[in-house]
Amino acid sequence: MFGIKKAVAFFAHSDDEMICAGTLHRLVREGSKAEIIAFSPAATEEDRLGGQKAALILHSEWSTSVRRLGVQGRFCPLSVGNSRDLADHGQEVCQYVYDYCEVEKPDLAIILSPHDENTAHAVVGRECERVMRGRVPHVWRCIFPWNYSGERPNLYVRLEEGDMEVKRNVINAYQSQKFRYRYLEMLMAQVVVDGLSVKVDAAEKFEIVRSVL
Repeated sequence: MFGIKKAVAFFAHSDDEMICAGTLHRLVREGSKAEIIAFSPAATEEDRLGGQKAALILHSEWSTSVRRLGVQGRFCPLSVGNSRDLADHGQEVCQYVYDYCEVEKPDLAIILSPHDENTAHAVVGRECERVMRGRVPHVWRCIFPWNYSGERPNLYVRLEEGDMEVKRNVINAYQSQKFRYRYLEMLMAQVVVDGLSVKVDAAEKFEIVRSVL
């Protein structure tokens, strides 16, 4: 896709890839090498702060998700106790992203938005954008419709049925997150609605931060 040979997705939580799982699978399906970096575990119903108990559960589910996507994965909680502490570790996130991009030199970075209403998402998005100018040719922001009311989607990635099936499997990997939302119904309906925006059966939407062709 777009001649992208190497892609990376930087996420605050070890379930954020649900939002763009179809695109990640399409990248792999079309020959790109893709990797996911997660900085903290999501919370669970039993551990609402996303501490050690949540980390054990989420790491297992995240590993299943990564395997189903066919991507590489690095779970890098840094020195953060839980995701709510990410705001105090922005420089650490920034340094990690900088070091990664300098060594790996990805063609595409899928990131979170600095305008996301989830604080952890916003921190990771902001720190990613601080270091990617001039280092990563393509930078796309994910759009979480329940966290981000100011989105301006200007890139739609068409999904095939195989991409949709993998997205379903990734969502189903996160049994611990069913207490939050009906993710499967909500996110699969979203790709159909986003597909209607560009007259295709299904799509995932992004906001382009930068694209150098």
